[in-house]
Amino acid sequence: MTNLGVINDFLAHFLRVISGGYTNIQPEVDWLLGVLITLTLTLTALFAWVWADFDQVIRGLISRILVIGFFGYLATNWHTVTTTVEQSLIELGLNAGASGLSFSAFLADPTNIARTGFNLVLRMETTIEPLSDGILPFFHNFFTILLYGVTSYILLASFAWLSLEVFVAILEFSFVNLAALILVPCAIWQQ
Repeated sequence: MTNLGVINDFLAHFLRVISGGYTNIQPEVDWLLGVLITLTLTLTALFAWVWADFDQVIRGLISRILVIGFFGYLATNWHTVTTTVEQSLIELGLNAGASGLSFSAFLADPTNIARTGFNLVLRMETTIEPLSDGILPFFHNFFTILLYGVTSYILLASFAWLSLEVFVAILEFSFVNLAALILVPCAIWQQ
């Protein structure tokens, strides 16, 4: 239980790689955004001009420009927006659980959850020691000692599993956001 820093290093490395991924694919996202903006505005103006009157042309163009502006903002600031959402959700969970941890402390050390479970098991072990001080007290408190022992293993497994789930959730959220970045400009295209 002493070498949990490997998991923290692994998470930090992947988060750095994912952060670099935003920089690597942003030019392609910007190119796709520009192509879709051009197609959308051209086709909206063309179809509105052919099949509608002047008021509908202006209304159609203004609504398309507003949609384009919104999704253009999202596409160019995707990493910042998703990081803000991630930070808000983690802080909400930490506050709801009355944790006292900050976002940066939680993200920097996800193995703190497993370490907390390990410390609880150590405290339970100190509770068991006086109950098994000799042969007679051991047999007298056998079921209590057994209950504490089984509970401590379940507690340790639960905290380890929770730590693993948090680790995977952070990585999954980051991976999905990176993969979704290329799809954000496609929201401009109605067809």
